[in-house]
Amino acid sequence: MKTVFIKDLNEVFQNENLALMLGNFDGFHLGHNALLNELKKLNIKQGLLTFYPHPLKILKNLDFKYLDTIKDKEKKLENEIDYLIVINTTKELLNENKNSFINFLKNNKVSDIVCGNDFTFGKNKSGTVKDLSDFRLHIVPDYKIDNIRVSSTYIRKYLNEGNIDFANKYLGHFYEIEGVVSHGSHLGNTIGFPTANIEENEYLLPSNGVYFGYAIVDDKKIFGMINIGINPTINLLNKKRLEINLFDYNQDLYDKIIRVGFIKKLRDEIKFNSKEELINMLNKNKLECINLIKTYNKD
Repeated sequence: MKTVFIKDLNEVFQNENLALMLGNFDGFHLGHNALLNELKKLNIKQGLLTFYPHPLKILKNLDFKYLDTIKDKEKKLENEIDYLIVINTTKELLNENKNSFINFLKNNKVSDIVCGNDFTFGKNKSGTVKDLSDFRLHIVPDYKIDNIRVSSTYIRKYLNEGNIDFANKYLGHFYEIEGVVSHGSHLGNTIGFPTANIEENEYLLPSNGVYFGYAIVDDKKIFGMINIGINPTINLLNKKRLEINLFDYNQDLYDKIIRVGFIKKLRDEIKFNSKEELINMLNKNKLECINLIKTYNKD
């Protein structure tokens, strides 16, 4: 697979008949898998077209956090399609009329388009699937669970609520965050729970609390206990932090890139009356995690 970064809609990057799936694809969930399955039925070059930064970040000047990064998309799609096309989202691009985008597709010999019925493009979302009649359209019905449309919006809602079970169910896989292990306050060492602090960068963090999960370190899965929060009992922080206490692992992780996966939320973040109360609760939480390992240790 080749990743193509597009800065201008006048660019031409290929000249063969091409089938594209279109969307923002913030978090590759079950609905996106349905689009991919439809795309792969077509016996021509295949690609996914997305926008980065997310249009909401530009339109509303938000500190937008992602469910996955371009790098994540590359990993998920590297053996699936021929092209990952990333259009650089700017105010100028978002003010382009819908015909500019249509002409970009035509100039790059796009013949087939796979998308949902609600795909929009162009200034003020003026372009809809009805404007794509010059292409062979493959409209994929909404993917639903319990009669609710699977969408990145719902997954974000569940993560913000700490409902990791539903977020994972909609994703079709465990929610993961990749980052570099950095030096923290080393507080965990003083209470018997040393942690790796993860610089999560652009990712959306689930709600504050303690989770059962894992880290992928050098292609090996290691189970552990994850904490997201501000350490309200001791060493109060001014910004929430992601850290993981890995079980049966004592090697140096500093400056390593690792992936942290969230399996189950154990509890919300709590301010305890003493350090001893905190340690007692962490021991209980660790025992919960250990009991859960047998259930999820399938790899």
